[in-house]
Amino acid sequence: MSLAAGPPLRSHPSSELDYFDIDDIIATQGRIPSKLEAQIYNLGFLDPSSEGNDLQAGAKLELPLWLAKELCNRRRKIVTVDIPKAYKDSYREIFKADASVVDLHRLGPYFYEFGTKLLHFDFEENSQNQETYLFPTVTEKISTL
Repeated sequence: MSLAAGPPLRSHPSSELDYFDIDDIIATQGRIPSKLEAQIYNLGFLDPSSEGNDLQAGAKLELPLWLAKELCNRRRKIVTVDIPKAYKDSYREIFKADASVVDLHRLGPYFYEFGTKLLHFDFEENSQNQETYLFPTVTEKISTL
């Protein structure tokens, strides 16, 4: 009886979703601020401030990354997403100053994995390329160990 080999292990995070990777599943549970562009019927329970059964266009929600990615793609633009606070320019300046003193676990246990998943979206702030500050941050954190 031969043992079937599982999926190959990845040596680095990817912006693509991996169905069989438990770390990837947990990382994509991170929330992204989103705004609905269309009315969604019978899902009013997702927004505690919603008074009806439907989600109205313009409502602001925090959706998990995996759901936001599916609702904000080239074929359908049901939601628009905003970059999470920990990945905005203000935090980039903190990381540039001294990344070794930032408590990344407080920002999320999968900070780097989640950050690479955000590269899928076309944020205005992605024009500065998030990779240019994620990589130096991780190398500085590792060098202090």
